[in-house]
Amino acid sequence: MRWTPLPAVVRLGLPLVALSLALASAPVGAALGAQTNGTGGTGATSAPASGSVAELEQRLREAQSASNAAAARYQRATASLETLVDEIAGVERRIAAGRERAGELRLIAVNRAVTAYKQRDGGSGAPSPVLGSGDVMRQVRRNTLLELANAKDNAAIAELRALEEDLGVQKADLASKRADAERLVTRLDAERATLAATVADAQSAYDALVERLAREAASRAEAERRARLAAAKASREANAAPPGTPVAGFQCPVRGTFTNDFGDPRSGGRVHAGIDIFAATGTPLFAVKSGSVSFAQEGAGGNAVYLSGSDGNTYYYAHLSSYAGSSRSVAQGEVIGYVGQTGNASAPHLHFEIRTPGGIVNPYASLTASC
Repeated sequence: MRWTPLPAVVRLGLPLVALSLALASAPVGAALGAQTNGTGGTGATSAPASGSVAELEQRLREAQSASNAAAARYQRATASLETLVDEIAGVERRIAAGRERAGELRLIAVNRAVTAYKQRDGGSGAPSPVLGSGDVMRQVRRNTLLELANAKDNAAIAELRALEEDLGVQKADLASKRADAERLVTRLDAERATLAATVADAQSAYDALVERLAREAASRAEAERRARLAAAKASREANAAPPGTPVAGFQCPVRGTFTNDFGDPRSGGRVHAGIDIFAATGTPLFAVKSGSVSFAQEGAGGNAVYLSGSDGNTYYYAHLSSYAGSSRSVAQGEVIGYVGQTGNASAPHLHFEIRTPGGIVNPYASLTASC
């Protein structure tokens, strides 16, 4: 994440740099287990691979749930901070405009005071003892013009008083928003450590389970366990009712941790048009469909890939650390690049979008069904 420079909040980006450094070292491999939409919890403690299959499965579910929940909290805090940065910029613009208008009004007040002083004795020190009819008419016109000028000046002075009061309110609002931003940065720093720990723990849980299953791959208990897992996964998918309809024949682009952050607010009035999948730098990225790929270096997206799928959809991958090969036709499941944090990214992750002929759709349903 990067923000436009604001005098009071430039320093807010520094803890997010620390976040990216910590997540870059999290050992998330290319095959993190099936995802769940976690709502809370903390990282499970490490357990040896010698535990029972059921114990290892339970540990993996808990670790994945904690990791997903940490990602959700991080995304919510990020979105809140983006919105708050925009609000601070708006208040600063209003204060600047108010100060400029106040300067104009103060100049009007000073000019009026000078004019009133000069006109205090009629401008000549002593009244004429005898006034002719012409003198009387000039004096009448002069007094009328002064009354009109005084009315406008009085309105300007009243506006100045109201404006100064409003500036005080705006300054207090700005101070409050800056304090909120500082608290959000502290919260993001805490979520950074939690997210890094839970992602690493989920990988550890997955590795332990894979090791045990490899030793029991030929046993009947293993076949029964796989059947139970398949039934449980189908039940979770049916009950979760994720938004949208999964793309048919879709392959998971990368094994990692994600939550449904599609549509979250971003700075400048934008919304998040995809799903962020957190994984370690260098984790392989796979073609979700057969088709053709092209590569591009973009500002916000950094190193990006466009996969024109055989189904007519375009699949967008962003923030890659590097590409695999060059523009070409690819088969489904072929490695096309590697996870990174190039462009506008504060942590290693894949930003993934599905662009259909009818517009961008939420990839969450496809990801939960295949990852």
